[in-house]
Amino acid sequence: MRSLVECWRRSTGIPEQRDRPDLLYELGGVLMDSGKTLEALDRYERGLEIEQKLAMTNPQDVQTQRHLSASHMMTGYINGKLGKTQEAIDHYQKARDIRTKLTALASTDIDVQRLLAESCRYLGELLFGSGKTAEALEQYRLGLEIRQKLVAAAPQDDQAQFSLFMGIHAIANVEEEQQRYEQAIETYGRALQILLRLKEQDQLSPENEKWIGATQDSIQRCRNIPPSTTTSST
Repeated sequence: MRSLVECWRRSTGIPEQRDRPDLLYELGGVLMDSGKTLEALDRYERGLEIEQKLAMTNPQDVQTQRHLSASHMMTGYINGKLGKTQEAIDHYQKARDIRTKLTALASTDIDVQRLLAESCRYLGELLFGSGKTAEALEQYRLGLEIRQKLVAAAPQDDQAQFSLFMGIHAIANVEEEQQRYEQAIETYGRALQILLRLKEQDQLSPENEKWIGATQDSIQRCRNIPPSTTTSST
């Protein structure tokens, strides 16, 4: 593990550059791969501090703001890995808020829209895992709205279609958790139709074909729930 870090330091020619967030992130990635999560978090937090200062001096610069949002995402991810759930949620929320503002600064940038949908997904997953299903559902719905627009703009984009599937599937998960089984069956069914259409058009990658069986299993699981335990949708 140590040799990997030392190798990285030799490749940069310096022990560590404290004013270069990109190099701090690169070292953070090496430390993460080495299992040194706390040390990795320290590097990402240092990089984030620099990015925040840069963003304050360039509030209208799209690239600077994108870097800051990415820093919050990665710092949130590592906090989540360490079990620091609230810290992770805070960083994901900050990334989402920055990316929401970016949609106004770069309204025609498709990547900005994708990044915002990504933030909603990660935040939703963390909230869902924390038992905050209503809040998770709100984020999933925000992300789904963006994904639907991306698909409408590029209906032949198989990645956009699969991303739409993931957004709908996430909502179905929440509905199942809320014991809204009839609604969950309907939502899982919508997600499944996207997969079957992609497969029919030979646009579903082999590694993603597993989602067909998994979604069918989810539908069957909801159908097997006794009617007395079903909660109607509101």
